[in-house]
Parts: sequence; C-alpha cells; structure tokens
Amino acid sequence: MNILYINHYAGSIYHGMEYRPYYLAREWVKLGHNVTIISSNVSHIRTKNIVMSSNKDYQEEYIDGIQYIWCRTTPYQYNGIKRVINIFSFLIKVYKLIPSIINSKLYKGIKFNKPDMIIASSTYPFDNLITNKIAKKIKVKMIYEVHDLWPLTPIELGGMSKYHPFIYLMQKAENFGYRNADKVVSLLPLAYTYMQEHGMALNKFSYIPNGVSVSDWLNNNQLLTDDIANQIEQFKKKYDFIVGYAGGMGESNALEYYIQAIKLVKNQKIGFLLVGDGSLKQHLMKMAQG
Repeated sequence: MNILYINHYAGSIYHGMEYRPYYLAREWVKLGHNVTIISSNVSHIRTKNIVMSSNKDYQEEYIDGIQYIWCRTTPYQYNGIKRVINIFSFLIKVYKLIPSIINSKLYKGIKFNKPDMIIASSTYPFDNLITNKIAKKIKVKMIYEVHDLWPLTPIELGGMSKYHPFIYLMQKAENFGYRNADKVVSLLPLAYTYMQEHGMALNKFSYIPNGVSVSDWLNNNQLLTDDIANQIEQFKKKYDFIVGYAGGMGESNALEYYIQAIKLVKNQKIGFLLVGDGSLKQHLMKMAQG
C-alpha cells in the first residue's frame, strides 16, 4: 500500500518533534508499505530544521525507509502572524503538488507513488480540503488525524474570538473534515463527543494514543552535555526529593500554576527542576525568581 501522510510539523528522531508521524511511518514501512510524508522545512517545535536554498521549493529525503518531501515555507518562531503566513505557505506548496500526486508525474524533481490512502494531520484543519480533493479524484480513503482540537485550542488558550476570520475559516475546515473523512483518528479518547457536535458520525472515530519505542529507548546513546549533567548532579546533592518536568514551555503547558505551587512548598529539602524550551520560558524564569 502507498500511504501519503501530510503533516506540516512532522519531524523524526533526527530532527525532533513531531515524532508520531515518523514512528507510525517506520512501522508501516516494516510491514512492507510505501510511506511518503509531506512536511514543512520549518517548525517551531523541532530542534533541527531543514535548511533549503531560496531557489528550491521542495527537497526529497529518505529517512529509515520513509520518503520525506520537505516544503520550503516562510520562517517563524512562535505563535503570531508569521506562523499564519507559514501555514498558508505550506498549504500552497502542497496544493501545487496535487497534479504530481494524482498522476505520479515528476514535478520539480519530486515524484510520488499514487497513494492508496491519504492522512491529513497538521493540527490546524486546512489540509483536510487538499486531502479530500486528492482522495475524491483518485477514489481512495481519507483519514483525518486530530492532535489538538483546533480552532478550540486557540479560542480557549489564546483568547481568540470564535468570530475572528481565521478562527471562522478553521472551524469550517474542521467541520468539513469530520463530515467528509472516511475515518477520524485522535490521540484524545473522549474527543468524539465534541466531534459529533461538529458533524462526525460516531462510527468514524478511532482512538490511537502515542506509544513508546522500547528499542529506541534502550539503544539510545545520546548523552547530556557536561555542563547540564553537572548542574543536575549538583541539584541532586542539594535536595532529598526532586520534582521534575521536561517538555514544552508554552501557553498550553500551563506551567504558571506549577511555579505558583512550588512557592507554596515550605520544605527546603524538596527541589523542583524544569527542563525544556518554549515561548514562555523567560516569563517562567522571572516568575520563579520573583
């Protein structure tokens, strides 16, 4: 089977998050399937982005048997207008690939195996419109994979109005995906109630959580840098008990409450350690020092 997986933020174990597309694709390849991932060369959650020349729109790379097609998009760092521009620059690049995907013709050095299944998985729901167009044209199944619930997430966490034009368009695209996808896959086990309210038939829903690759974990040979390892070692010597956090430091992680809770703990033998990066890191550091 030829599987086309469109995920704006897809990464790999060599580039950083998102890992899910890579791990799923790697297992499908092991089962004998051909997998193509179309992704942006720029993502705010990767540790290593793909450098592309300004005269090149697409770049092909094979990673552990997976065909990656990197699309050159507008650079950005965090949420804001530049991220919106980045989103639409990616969608335009993918849209231009449609004739090549449908006809398996060479386009700018890229050639696709005609897909037997297409997955839309870019967090924001606009890619549903493109995948549906391709799926209808070549009569294959379309899967809508839902990570965060957008536009609900920017409404609840970002304070955006549901009447904002960008939010309104996302809501239309999300509803379209729920109605037109052959299957809706989510990392959120109870999301089906929300999805039903927005047009999804319940029999379309499947809950597939993230997992752990035990072999990768056991065979990992990447070490901490000496300065970080020394800091952690000194921290361990200073405290009898450590509460740790490792991950993103953005709006959705709600770490302000973590910092507030830390200040309520009076036991001097308990230490709190946060490791990560994100748009609110500097703000959280100031909170901790205040």
